[in-house]
Amino acid sequence: MDEKRIVEAVDLKIHFPLEDNTVKAVDGISFHIDRGETLAVVGESGSGKSVTAMGLMRLNDYAGGKIVGGSARIRRMARLSISPPLIRRRCALFAATISP
Repeated sequence: MDEKRIVEAVDLKIHFPLEDNTVKAVDGISFHIDRGETLAVVGESGSGKSVTAMGLMRLNDYAGGKIVGGSARIRRMARLSISPPLIRRRCALFAATISP
């Protein structure tokens, strides 16, 4: 991954296998965020925005989703002392806090 690149998804595919079929929640999305950039993701309800974010943090397993193709990477940001495992733990705690 490029030195200035902090988030990258390449042909990311996240599916949710069900008993009789498979839901293709994210089917081939690619994007990147470089240091100093901001990315806004907009779309209709159910279009895969949250599933994509959760996939970047490897949190889809909790909901039964699987990354079945492509790649998703978050660069460790040493200056802020934040690493992907720490981000995942914080998000999992947040999700547990707001879950009914």
